[in-house]
This record gives sequence, C-alpha cells and structure tokens, in this order.
Amino acid sequence: MGVAYFQKGAVISFKGRVSTLKREVGEALWQLEDSQTGYLETSKLDEMLLALESGDLTFILERDKFVKTPPTKALLIDTTDAGFDLAKLKRGCVKAVEGLPATKAMYQAALQEFWNTHSLTQPIPHWITVRRWVLKFMKGARDIQALLEQHQRKGNRRNRYPDAVIEVVERFIDNVYLTTSRPTQTRILELATADIQERNQWAMQSGKLPLPSARLVKRLIDQIPAFDRDVARRGATVARRMYRGKLNHIETNQRLEVAEIDHTQLDIFVVDDAGIPLGRPWLTVCIDKHTRCILGIYIGFESPSYLSVARCLKHALKPKLSLQTEYPSIKNAWEAFGVMKTLVVDNGMEFHSDSFEKACYQFDIEIKYTPRKSPWYKGSVERFMRTINDGISHGNPGTTFSNIFEKEDYDPEKHAVIRYEKFKEIVFKWIADYYHQKPHAGLERVKPADAWRNADSLSNTPVATNLEVIDMLLGRRDECSLTHKGIQVNNLLYNSQEMILWRKQCGDKLTVEVLVDEGNLGQVHIKHPVDGNYVAVPALNQAYAQGLSLWQHKLYRKYAKNRIGQDNEKGWMRASKDIHEMVMAEVGFKKTSARLRAKRGRLIEDQKRTQHIVEQYHEAEAELMPDAMMMSLSLNEVEGFSAIVQERRK
Repeated sequence: MGVAYFQKGAVISFKGRVSTLKREVGEALWQLEDSQTGYLETSKLDEMLLALESGDLTFILERDKFVKTPPTKALLIDTTDAGFDLAKLKRGCVKAVEGLPATKAMYQAALQEFWNTHSLTQPIPHWITVRRWVLKFMKGARDIQALLEQHQRKGNRRNRYPDAVIEVVERFIDNVYLTTSRPTQTRILELATADIQERNQWAMQSGKLPLPSARLVKRLIDQIPAFDRDVARRGATVARRMYRGKLNHIETNQRLEVAEIDHTQLDIFVVDDAGIPLGRPWLTVCIDKHTRCILGIYIGFESPSYLSVARCLKHALKPKLSLQTEYPSIKNAWEAFGVMKTLVVDNGMEFHSDSFEKACYQFDIEIKYTPRKSPWYKGSVERFMRTINDGISHGNPGTTFSNIFEKEDYDPEKHAVIRYEKFKEIVFKWIADYYHQKPHAGLERVKPADAWRNADSLSNTPVATNLEVIDMLLGRRDECSLTHKGIQVNNLLYNSQEMILWRKQCGDKLTVEVLVDEGNLGQVHIKHPVDGNYVAVPALNQAYAQGLSLWQHKLYRKYAKNRIGQDNEKGWMRASKDIHEMVMAEVGFKKTSARLRAKRGRLIEDQKRTQHIVEQYHEAEAELMPDAMMMSLSLNEVEGFSAIVQERRK
C-alpha cells in the first residue's frame, strides 16, 4: 500500500515479472528492465495504466525491493486499536515536521506547535526518534503501516493494580467526578483511598489492597474521551460550544490536492438485465476540488455505508481507460484519477469507521471532517449532486410493484424505470461526454477535462501501489465456524479445497475471521488462522450467489418464506424467477415492445435538438424515459420515438 509514481526507478510487478522503469524513450513509452534477467523491453504507458486499472500491475515498495517475483497476495496487517492509534500519533508527528531541515531546533519547535494545537498530554518524543519515523514513513511509500509497532508483546503488560482497586476508582469517577459539581482528581483520589483503607482494616495481611496513586486516577480519567467528560461535567450545550470546529473554505493550487465525497439518492428505479428489481440507486461521488473533475463514482442500492465509500474511493484511485471499450458510445476519455492529499467528508457514520481510516491512511490521505449541518464546506460535490440529479433522474410514470416492494420505496408517479447496465452507461457518458466537456462557471468557463489536463503531467500524478487492500477492507467482519461443510454466512455455504487443507493443518473445527462483501455474495475472504493472509472462498451455489447483493438475497428470502413457504436455496431460486417474471410483465419489457425498448435508455452522440417533438413527448405522459435521455437523442431517434408515441396515443 502507499503511493508511487510512473517515474524513473519505480519498481513494478507487471506481466508476471518484477521490472524497473529505466527511462522514458518516447512519448508515453517506457523502457523496462527485468529484475531477474536484466532483459530490456519497452511498454506503452496506456498499456501499463490499463494493467493498473485491472489490478495486473502493482508497485513494489522500497521496503520490498529485494522481491524478485511478483507478490501473490496483498497482506492486510491486523493491528490492535491501541497500535493503530499510536501509529496515527506518529504520522501526525511526521506531518508536523515534513519538509523541515532535520535540525533539533526546527523539529522541537514544530512538535511543540503540534502538541499545543491538538492539546496532547503525553510527553513529546525526542526529535531524533521523530526523524527515524520520518525515514521509515518515506521508505514505506507514505503508508501508515510503516509506523506500526512491531514489538507490542515485549515488556510487562500486566496491570500493577488488582481489578478490585480499578473498580473502586472507576466507581468514584463515574458517580462523583462525572457530575456537574465538577470535583477535582485529587478529591477522587482521596475518596478511593479512604474506601480501600476501610476495606484493608478487616482483611488479612496477604489480602490487603494497594492504595491507588494520582497517576492511576489520571490515567483512568484520561481514557474517557474529553468530549464525554465535559458533557457529563458541564452539560451538552457547553461541551458542543467548547469543541466546535471551524473549517474554512479550502483554496487549492493543484489537482488532487483536495477531493470531496458525498452521497445522493436518485429519483429513478433500476432493474437488472434479467428484470430483477434493484431499487432506487444511491450515487456516491468523489470530486477533485481544483479541476471539478469527477475522480470516481459508485452506484449502490443500500443506504450509504463504508462499502459504498470504499468502492467509490477505489474507482477514484484507479485509471478508467477501459471505460470506452466497455461502453463504445462514450467518446471522450475519463482521465481523472489518482491519490488525493486530503479528502473532505461530512460526519456520516460511514466516514468514522476504523476501516475507512485505515484505507485512507494506507494511501497517505488526510481526512478532514466538516462541521455538522454545514454542507457548504464541501460545496463542489453538493452542487454536482444537484446537477446530476436534474440531468439524469427526472422521469415519468412507471408501475406500482405493489406485490414486491413497500410503498415508500417506489413511487410510480415519480420514479422512472431503467435497466442497470443502461443506467450505468448513462451516468458514465453524462460525466465523460457532458459534464467534463462543458465550460464550468467555477473554473472561469474552462472545461473540467481541460483543467485537469493543464494542471499537471501524468508522471507527477500519485497512483496507488496496490488496490487489493481496499477490496479486503470492503468486507464486513464476522466470525464463523469452519467445519466439513465449510462456513455459513447469510444462510449460504462457502467452501474450497484450501479450506480442507486448513482443517487438516489446524484442527477439525476452527473459528475463522470472515470478510463479507455485501455487494457480491459470490465469495468471501477468510483469514488464515496461522499466517494471517486472506483467501477468497467461493459460494457453493455459484449459479445463485455470484453477483447477488445482500439486499436482493433478503428480498428473495422474504418472498420465498411468505409466498412459497421454502426458506432454502430451492425456494430462493424460485423466488428470483417469480419476481423476474412479475417485473417483466409490469414494466412492459416484452417481445411485442422491442422497438420501443430500443428507444428507451439510449444515448446518441448527435446533439441536435428538436424542441417541438420534445414537447409532444411531455404531453404523452405515458413513457418511461428520463428527460436527460430524451434530450440526448439524435434528430432521427427523436422523430422515431415521437412516431411511436403517436401510434400509442391513437
């Protein structure tokens, strides 16, 4: 993990070999040297970017420069919360002195300012120690994992005080210290000492409890978050005022300096290519503040969560050269990608998860939180959300789905219906061919695509060394029993030949850690109980589970249980088929309307407009095509569509 650049000396795993970028021998053409044989070959930069996008190219960090063969797995280091908190403190020290001359005076002044700014109570580390952290951080490609402690188990980890003493002190802290009377820590020490002395009067010499110290009282109080302490001692209103934060509007000087991320639910209803309902989509968007280019998006159907944030972040970090191959209707390259320095987020729960922090810090991304109920602090992405919702979501009457969905999930008077693949094409094309190519008022009428292209060169774009770690961090953590049947997650069985070997090595029954991707139940990642590596394990029923989201799985289970009376895989498969047929019938995706379906959801590159035909379309009030789709049709397509509308009106 970490960041790297397509520059001379970079070591990459590419085409099954470990190679070094020797020199740029032409425009976007690099000479590579095989690390084992010294064989020289040339490769186009576009080819390497495609491999980076697909995961077939990764960067080898300096700490792993002895590697001569491509790594087979991404290692996700498992750390305790305390270890990760210490690494965050070290990273803060490194950031405080970054770029300064390595002198005692400069380092001590910067560290003192950092301590004062964050009101830290622990001793300031020696400047030489911080210098070692800086070197480790730089050698580790600016990955926070380089600062993790490797010797946590050394030394005496026992508590000096018995549990009975700890319980007495904590009782007085809870019942006396955390009250509006606001007694001092010394008063808590006096009360706890008196209580234990009274107990010791009637105890045998061997059973006497040690008296607490002021240091113990302070340590236990410091373990309580400062905000929680002040809420209890001063009241919630005063505490919120004390810890209020002001985030000024951020000025940027270069691309990828600041990015913003947010969610919105679109006013449209989506079904997959088989007619299976997916629901109203949530759109998660990451936008570059300096150029207003969209770095990445994610379309999901669950409420915003770390899953949607992480997938959007992954899309933002990787190149998108394959997009035009996948969707030939897209004419302009989507060039924006890379590792941002700062990511501005709101205070949603999905942005406060440990997995989100670890994912960002492993790519040296600073997280900046906006104040509560202050969306203007990330105004770029907020404005874009309104623009895209107006551009692609305003639809026409659909159908009720009263026998499948709750009333509040689908409003037939408001939500248009469209297939998932076509909807993705609409969104991607709207961004690449319309939004990125339209002069932007916030950029002095410069197109976002031009602003991105002119801001910097590709060689100076920080890229993620290995995106596989995000895939692993995507999963919901769970613990399951591994038996001869495999493991059972969400009532689905997962097993593989590798799991059988694990049981032979470690025992017949094991408790293993599982990472579950709720967007695709086709496989899970299971942590090896010995070496800590994660291995992908497929579902036994791939025909049902592959590509299935947890949302769909719950829908099938509910339908199968209530209407079929079979809460098992056979009933779920039948529920999937029944729901598919109902949606096909209600939405009208039938063979007899093939000509009309060909018109729906299609984006044509010809940008001619025919306003009077569009007005006829609005008068019909019976079609399922969103306004933006209609406005993007060519003249011939609009006229053909109008003819169909006229036939149906007769």
